[in-house]
Amino acid sequence: MENSCSICGSTKIMNNLSVVDKGDAGAKHELAIESFSNPDALLFKGTKRHPLKATVCGACGNVNFSVENYKELWVNYQKK
Repeated sequence: MENSCSICGSTKIMNNLSVVDKGDAGAKHELAIESFSNPDALLFKGTKRHPLKATVCGACGNVNFSVENYKELWVNYQKK
């Protein structure tokens, strides 16, 4: 099954692209969502990074973001 754009219907879809930001001295950092496996702890909260991935339409430029391990993110989010 081929992906198609939810805006224009095109099948010119680029999947699993990295989303980066430039920091000090031009260093690249992959953007991510952070979650904590133990949010009530004073120290050692168990930080987990969930890198953002982008899907971009090559016809209209529509961008959608996703994370790979969304189930783990949801479990950690519910602990808040």
